[in-house]
Amino acid sequence: VFSENPSARANFPGGITISRVYNTLDVISQAPRPELHFSCSEADALVNTAEVFTVVPVGEIYIRPRQTGDTIRLPGGTKSIKKLFIDRKIPASERNHIPILVDSLGILAVGGIGINLQRSTTELPAWQIRFIENI
Repeated sequence: VFSENPSARANFPGGITISRVYNTLDVISQAPRPELHFSCSEADALVNTAEVFTVVPVGEIYIRPRQTGDTIRLPGGTKSIKKLFIDRKIPASERNHIPILVDSLGILAVGGIGINLQRSTTELPAWQIRFIENI
């Protein structure tokens, strides 16, 4: 509770876990994580939001968790995914549950954050991809 680290957690008897995220203490829910999917359709317009974006993927596309060395280019410049999550104060316990959409060339987008500007397109034909959350 009094550590200088921004986040920590401790396990207690009875399956209870208390988590500190910055200045807040929480009981971590044992509820299952939502299942994440994405849809892909031919784009009729260029859309780039945190959950919907337009790209020209190369090879297969799939969702995975973050990996060491991942980077993304956003309007403010290129940043590691790790640093991005820290800057946005995303709790450490949640970081591996944020979907990273990739193809054979690398990261296309990060769920809830947006498209990798290195992979955005300004021309059609392209694909519109939408993150979908199912519980």
